[in-house]
Amino acid sequence: MRSQASWDFAQAYSGKRFQETGIVLIILSLLRIMLPLWSGELEVLMSLGLVIVSIFYPLLRTEYALGKFFDADGNKRA
Repeated sequence: MRSQASWDFAQAYSGKRFQETGIVLIILSLLRIMLPLWSGELEVLMSLGLVIVSIFYPLLRTEYALGKFFDADGNKRA
């Protein structure tokens, strides 16, 4: 939020990463329905892990991209 340019970049970039994550979760959910390999506590733990990863993956990727394309003051790197 250091500059409007970095804010706009972060919003667009993270939106794309969240879309990617959503598509992967949909595919994994469909596979889970078609191939019931696990059940019980293991399935719950794996589902919880996927949800946690799906939250942090876009955020971490966005922060990395911001550091790569913008300096500490929010100015675009040359």
